[in-house]
Amino acid sequence: MSEILHTWHTALAVARASEEADLYACVTVLVMESLEQHTTIPDLIDAYFSPHAVLKARVPTFCGEGKIHLEPWVLMGAACALQLHQLMDDAIS
Repeated sequence: MSEILHTWHTALAVARASEEADLYACVTVLVMESLEQHTTIPDLIDAYFSPHAVLKARVPTFCGEGKIHLEPWVLMGAACALQLHQLMDDAIS
């Protein structure tokens, strides 16, 4: 599990450091909407490795259209990292 958490953290750091950080931020929010039903770490891991059909179709679309290309692993990893942060914040509150 630590390896996947590290991957998500790395993806989030890459997205934030990217020249396209603002675009990553906007698109990550859209991906996070698809992750809202995942309320545990194992659920998020499953979603990361085996996304449902809608999410599987959305991520490449978000990453490949237009003049700017985003990295799918960065987008999905950043979304999972932020969703995990949200779950942890909710658990603390």
